[in-house]
Amino acid sequence: MNSEVKLGTPVIVLNEKVYVESVGNKGLELAKICEEVAEKQGISIAICPQQVELAKIVSSVNIPCFAQHVDAVSPGSHTGSVTLESVKETGATGSLVNHSEHRLKIADIDFIVGKAASLNLLTIVCTNNIAVSKAVAELKPYAIAVEPPELIGSGRAVSQEDPGIVEDTVREV
Repeated sequence: MNSEVKLGTPVIVLNEKVYVESVGNKGLELAKICEEVAEKQGISIAICPQQVELAKIVSSVNIPCFAQHVDAVSPGSHTGSVTLESVKETGATGSLVNHSEHRLKIADIDFIVGKAASLNLLTIVCTNNIAVSKAVAELKPYAIAVEPPELIGSGRAVSQEDPGIVEDTVREV
């Protein structure tokens, strides 16, 4: 991966989370569907497979793949942690950071964004409001995804439920 890695915009980012419907081969099937739609429709789609499937899916599709989470640690004795180095080794494009289901402290976000940039990995930092988005923007992540927590997993799109938060966030950032 090189420092020229970019995502086409607009981009659809599908987070598979840890639903039973995206375990193992089912997750790979979803990734392949995303790849097919991206190619046929000429749109940018990235996928965030379950962590244990990341390497397999990265090697099986030609769309950007992101880790669902990384920890703010360097390689060492951190049992169960996911390092940016391990994500890079899979060939992934980068990582989601600070998803509302896995919130981090600003110091940890800062560490992750900075280290990811040094490794040529992209970060999509999730935020829940305009103020947090502004603070995160100062850290210079690749992208910010703003979504109020009450909409996560609701099936209701931010752009329909609260288009103002998107517009206001863009203006403020």
